Amino acid sequence: MTSFKRCVLVGLICLGSLLTLFVVEDFFQFQIRDWGLRDVEVEVDSDGQRTLKYEWHIARHTLPLDGVEKKMILVNGMFPGPTIHGKVGDRVIVNVHNDLEGEETTSVHWHGIKQRGSNAMDGAVGVTQCGIPSGDNLTYSFDLDEPGTYWWHSHVGTQRLDGMFGGLIVKGGDEHYSEINNSYDEEVVVILSDHYHRSGERVLQWYLSRSSGGQEPVPSNGFINGQNVYDCERFMDTELTCIPKVGRHAHFEFHKNKRYRVRIINASAMANFRFSIDEHEFQVIEADSIEIEPVKAHYIPISSGQRYSAIVHTENKNRNSFFMRAEMNQECFNYKNEELDPEIKGVITYKSNTFKDLLKSRESIPSSKKWEDIMSFDMCLDMDERTLQPLTHLDAPEPDQTVVVWTKIVQLHQNNLAPYAYFNRTSWAPSIGAPNLHVELGLVNASMGPKSTKKWGGKQMVVDIEPENVVQLIISNGDESPHPFHLHGHDFWIVKIYEPPKGYIHGQWDPDEHHEYKTNNPIRRDTFTVPRFGHAVIRFKADNPGIWAFHCHILWHLTTGMMMQFNQNHISEKIPQIMLDQCSQMRTL
Repeated sequence: MTSFKRCVLVGLICLGSLLTLFVVEDFFQFQIRDWGLRDVEVEVDSDGQRTLKYEWHIARHTLPLDGVEKKMILVNGMFPGPTIHGKVGDRVIVNVHNDLEGEETTSVHWHGIKQRGSNAMDGAVGVTQCGIPSGDNLTYSFDLDEPGTYWWHSHVGTQRLDGMFGGLIVKGGDEHYSEINNSYDEEVVVILSDHYHRSGERVLQWYLSRSSGGQEPVPSNGFINGQNVYDCERFMDTELTCIPKVGRHAHFEFHKNKRYRVRIINASAMANFRFSIDEHEFQVIEADSIEIEPVKAHYIPISSGQRYSAIVHTENKNRNSFFMRAEMNQECFNYKNEELDPEIKGVITYKSNTFKDLLKSRESIPSSKKWEDIMSFDMCLDMDERTLQPLTHLDAPEPDQTVVVWTKIVQLHQNNLAPYAYFNRTSWAPSIGAPNLHVELGLVNASMGPKSTKKWGGKQMVVDIEPENVVQLIISNGDESPHPFHLHGHDFWIVKIYEPPKGYIHGQWDPDEHHEYKTNNPIRRDTFTVPRFGHAVIRFKADNPGIWAFHCHILWHLTTGMMMQFNQNHISEKIPQIMLDQCSQMRTL
């Protein structure tokens, strides 16, 4: 590593093979390295199939990422965790060691990966597996079938908020946009996340208390690839300490006159971002792994769980450094957090041939100008689905089965006014020791007792669907909060989204109204936002046997119950014995 002048060492942390330096007065920290290429063992069989093998150790370590110390969850000592790079046809094997203390379990969900024939590897605790016990390990094994931008994260409690996430990039196959096809020259992965100075469990406790009034906790900061500055003048928590000038902007070095594919992932617990690069126009080419006709844009709105790819041209400009901006859309929050500066910044510098110019570009704050058309927010929406046209034409078929669900967050007096999230009349909670996949396969009883006659537990909304059926799902949102929903194991067609005019609260689904659907090659994706007090209609084909979660990706809504599941029966896969043993262990605690 090379540091620049005025670099003062304030911390040295050695975590496995990772060495992290925290510096005080150096404007830039060191460029993010692509750790996913360093910790993998690659095996190639006689048929040429590659197997990517990883050993991951999950543990908490205290870090002053932005000047405020917090116990973060690190994977192999890294935050964000490793980015996996694979190709279509690869098999991925990740042995996850839970080194968390006490009785804290964990899991890994591979967001957007379809898991065809490997439903048990989906990582959804209470649905497809039990949590990995502390001191134990579990090996995930699955195939990469489709190219695109994906990611992984914990599916236990608030662990994602505490840092347990990373990227997953798949190339090859029949992808249209690629370096091989000369669509772009190089690529970078940009992971956006919000940040709370308190632990996820502490923030969740506040949300469940009377003090919150049912208002979802608003972040205090945000990161680009795990980095950002923080102004300690904003800090108001009297129980914690803020050390000035510890945080740094994420730094990216680009070459002039090249085309970069920027893969953007929103790993946040709550925040919707508007992503932009000063004075650089985007050509958006991918949404949630689906390649689309190029869409010109100055900014990209991106909700929790979503991914986009955009081509950026680095032209000869009259400056060599530019701000990358990820601004949290405060229109999506229910109150203003005075600790938060909603605009998270990274810095792009054009590479120079001289050391003098390199020093100059690194020591100067960019003077680039923000796009004028993103100065204000008045909506909390995704990128307009009507402008996103998949390259592979696929019309939405007529449905064989229609399911209508109503979402609502309710504060109940019998629960001390704690907010609980509902699909219809069910507020989900994981079945301890009895995930629904195991129940469906007859491996365990939902009540863990011999006399239960009810297949599913009382906190489970499971919809049975016949194989190959086209399911139409209508979601009616009765909340003042938008809901970015994610469907495991499938892409879906978005055939309708309706948001009522601002200030109106009556945009929910009305079956007596006439509804028009976009069925001619509508966008397909796996995560989308249902507007506040609005409704949406999606369709998907039940062509992937298993039990698949459908839930809000805002962590506060998921942890308080906004999850349902689809059971595509005729499941034939075998559950690994270690998963059965770990569930048995959970039942004895």
